[in-house]
Amino acid sequence: MKTEEKAKIRNITKIRVRDAKTGKILKEFVTSNIMTNAGLNEIASHWVSPWQMPGGFGYVMEVGSGSGTPQPTDTGMFQPIYPCFQYVSPSISANQVTFTATYLPDQCNGYTFQEAGISFPAQLIESNGTVTGINGTLVDHLVFPIAIQKTASIYLEIIITFVIV
Repeated sequence: MKTEEKAKIRNITKIRVRDAKTGKILKEFVTSNIMTNAGLNEIASHWVSPWQMPGGFGYVMEVGSGSGTPQPTDTGMFQPIYPCFQYVSPSISANQVTFTATYLPDQCNGYTFQEAGISFPAQLIESNGTVTGINGTLVDHLVFPIAIQKTASIYLEIIITFVIV
């Protein structure tokens, strides 16, 4: 007897805004995001054969200030904020993988954050110490429920979790 089950990937994203002085949560949103076609292909290829991250590449949290409706065909942010892209490390627990990017009070001030996603394998492109682009596969894409203006009075956490069900 042959049994077949389809694995699904569920995305959960938390966006937290904390007071820079007290650490108190000022706002928190939980939402889901769209898996991209390229991202699903990337993840599936890792399940069927042993895989290692290519040298010089990693996981990158992409962020942007654009709005729109994410689609499975997306390949990047609507309006990337390249200077605020950052490498992130996965935290793996049972059937889920979590990526967290934290923007401290002295980071990325003056930008309006409204979208995010994870890219891998990915490599940041820099010019004179400033991130100007990315070489990688966008795995997921989400638009925040509200725009968040980054200032020195807050720090921002973006937590993206992939759950295999």
